[in-house]
Amino acid sequence: MFDCPSCAANLRFDPATQDMGCPYCGSHYDVGMFRDDKGNAESSEIFDVTVFTCPQCGGELISTDNEAAVFCSYCGASNVLESKLRQEKRPKYIIPFSVTKDDCKKRFTAKVKRTGFAPAELTDPEVIESFRGIYMPYWCYSVKQDNDIIVHSTDVRQEGDYEVTRTYTANARVDASYGGYAKDSASSFDDEISDSIAPYDRNTAKDFHSAYMSGFYADISDVDKQVYEQEAKDLAVRETRNRVSTELNRAKMKGSPDTSKLTDRSLNTRVTEVENVMYPVWFFSYRSGDRVAYAAVNGQTGKLMADVPISTKKYYLASFLMAIPIFVLLNLFLTIHPKYILMAASVLTIITVVMSFFSSQAVYEREHKTKDLGWLSKNRPNEEIPKYSPVTWDEILGIVLAVLDWAVIIFAPVSDLWYYGTIVLNLIIMLLLIIRMIKEFNLMSTHKLPQFNRTGGDDRA
Repeated sequence: MFDCPSCAANLRFDPATQDMGCPYCGSHYDVGMFRDDKGNAESSEIFDVTVFTCPQCGGELISTDNEAAVFCSYCGASNVLESKLRQEKRPKYIIPFSVTKDDCKKRFTAKVKRTGFAPAELTDPEVIESFRGIYMPYWCYSVKQDNDIIVHSTDVRQEGDYEVTRTYTANARVDASYGGYAKDSASSFDDEISDSIAPYDRNTAKDFHSAYMSGFYADISDVDKQVYEQEAKDLAVRETRNRVSTELNRAKMKGSPDTSKLTDRSLNTRVTEVENVMYPVWFFSYRSGDRVAYAAVNGQTGKLMADVPISTKKYYLASFLMAIPIFVLLNLFLTIHPKYILMAASVLTIITVVMSFFSSQAVYEREHKTKDLGWLSKNRPNEEIPKYSPVTWDEILGIVLAVLDWAVIIFAPVSDLWYYGTIVLNLIIMLLLIIRMIKEFNLMSTHKLPQFNRTGGDDRA
């Protein structure tokens, strides 16, 4: 903690003024006035923190303050978190908060209001007051490439009655360096969330000083830096391919350069440095039963990601009220042959089945965290997870019904009961699929209550 020279109260870092502010006497002081870690040299490898652990989910946050934390940002539980003192490895750099909590709440409230069917609780001032400023640990990768390359291009032209193909070859040398590719190193911070609020401007980073953490929290780094090294190299390869194509086109090389054979091996791609850094995130959790919704705001740029579930009561009421005038208008001004109604119903059923299938796959990926490398590396390092979920029974019924629809349309029975009967079946299947998609949307907009089993990474930030 850092004491105010005027009144001895605890100072807090102020994102609006970028200095240390006193909430009692209103004084402000430059961060550089204070020695880091109560007199230890700023080059020290470690600094003292208070570790807060949630008794329900095991989530951990660290702070340089010792005030009690009364809720968990990850599972939304309202308990006093258990605390203990510990020493943590000092990050190399930190990007201080520049977005204030008030700005953060305004952005979130505006998004919720635009949604229309969001639960009323998400606009409650007391609920959104639980936004918490957390410095998330990241691995920041530097990548180097240097090697001789050969790029071919093919130019196909019509000359008279012949199609002439010419192949060209370009020899070049690549000497490229990339830096600033960052991936969060906390398994508790979902990769999907961290990617959605990226990027950060690495040029504004400061040498780490614990004063920037005053009034804020930080997450624990527990993901090994090797987990994202291949992603960093793949990104560098893609960027080099684009640059090589651009340079060859600028040099007026004929045809389209084929850069697909430029791989991390052929470019001699390697990670040269991995730095542990801290980036600012305003984090919010909203718990509903056995699910929790998250919102995150980039504390540097203000970019917002928010899970906004649908209130089923609001949705069904609005759908019912909209259906009444539509039904009346169709009956007053439109008369359609049953055959064409069935064709339209069948097409809508097929569309609904396709939408339901992709919705189910998205829910499966979210629930099993199939794309969250950090979480998988800590919780299921050796487990093979199926990439896709099976087709559901109502989707199978929809496919069977579509076949029946077109059989009725093709064979054209005399009785209209065949048409109206299959139309009713289509409506029932569509209703079942839509109800399930609404439930799946709410599953996509929320997360299972987390359970963390943390053992620490190879270089805790």
